[in-house]
Amino acid sequence: MEGKIELLWRGATVASCLIALAALRFSQQASRKQHQITRFGIARDLHAVLINDSARKARHRLGCLHWQNKSISGEGEERSEVMSAYFAMLWAFEHVASGRELLLKDSGNEPDAAVLFLDRMITVHVLEYICTFHEIKKKLTESDTSDEVFDGAYTESFVALREALRETADDPTRRKLENHTNNSESCRCACHRVTPRPADPPRYGAAA
Repeated sequence: MEGKIELLWRGATVASCLIALAALRFSQQASRKQHQITRFGIARDLHAVLINDSARKARHRLGCLHWQNKSISGEGEERSEVMSAYFAMLWAFEHVASGRELLLKDSGNEPDAAVLFLDRMITVHVLEYICTFHEIKKKLTESDTSDEVFDGAYTESFVALREALRETADDPTRRKLENHTNNSESCRCACHRVTPRPADPPRYGAAA
């Protein structure tokens, strides 16, 4: 009788262990899944920084100058407004770059599905701004040579992001990242084929 009780007890113990192990495995799987969902959410939020309402306004301001190849007036409010939009977009890309770096560190510096998801979404924006930043800075400098544009660290962050995207891109995209340069003589951006246009007449604030 005692032998049967012992066998039953051992059987119950083994069953309990199996159930506990199964529950632990399920919990770990659920935790990993939730962690990955969180990472995808972070990637989506980082991409949103480049397309939210604030970015939309800055991009419109810079895009009109870039793609219409228009000069910037050194008088009135235009230069200040363009400078604000220029740095707003540099800071937006810096925010994305720092967030991407944290995602990468969290995955052991190996690009996982969330990092690749982010890279696919932001590459088109980076491609556009390789040339946009260069051309807008040149126009800002030409509009007032006495007021230097100090953007060193922010520009370096953008360049580093561009280089990081080359590592995860497919061959066609990698070639695009390489062919888009910040030199108008070799850059393939269509803006360089647009006839230059003069700046709009200067606008002044109500207090002027």
